[in-house]
Amino acid sequence: MRISVLATGSNGNATVIETKMHKILIDDGITFKALLGRMDECKIDINQIDSLFITHEHYDHVSGIKVLLNKVSIKTYLTLGTLNGLNAETKNTISHKDYNIIKGNDVIALDDCKITILNTHHDAKEPIGFIIEEDCKKVVYITDTGYVDTSYYSLIKNANIYILESNYDTELLWSSNRPFDLKRRIAGDYGHISNDDSAVILANVIGQDTKVVV
Repeated sequence: MRISVLATGSNGNATVIETKMHKILIDDGITFKALLGRMDECKIDINQIDSLFITHEHYDHVSGIKVLLNKVSIKTYLTLGTLNGLNAETKNTISHKDYNIIKGNDVIALDDCKITILNTHHDAKEPIGFIIEEDCKKVVYITDTGYVDTSYYSLIKNANIYILESNYDTELLWSSNRPFDLKRRIAGDYGHISNDDSAVILANVIGQDTKVVV
């Protein structure tokens, strides 16, 4: 299994996870030109991407999807809430392509890999994260969530790789000049995970097989 984080942050998100038989793109919040360039740097052929999994409908995760799907044949997986939360053009593009509606706790079998869908907690319609497993290797992918439910700890424990949001320093956030409502949104249960909270989560789940934390 090979993971390439192509973009992360408010300016766009995209990650490619390659298994023996599949190349999976998680989110596409960057331009097609930027996506091509970053894939080229990682020696990834965009025409070999066969699956697109969308975490939620926020612009920095989906802004590139309409153009991508009009240029490359990719099967899309997303929740009904995410589909309904997209702007009309992107929703229409997906609706006329090959797509599957998924939901939290579903398990998707893609030949050599298994993808478990995790419910996340963000101010989006129906946001999700993922556990991707292949040949006894496990990757946990959780971003854009206010917290990780402790009921998931046993499920995500001892993964080989964690790609986990670590969004802000609590003291810096509350002492910043940002509007109070924005601070409250970021720090809320449906906002983002702080640096401290991500450390607590990892302390509860990393194990002897954990090799990489992003």
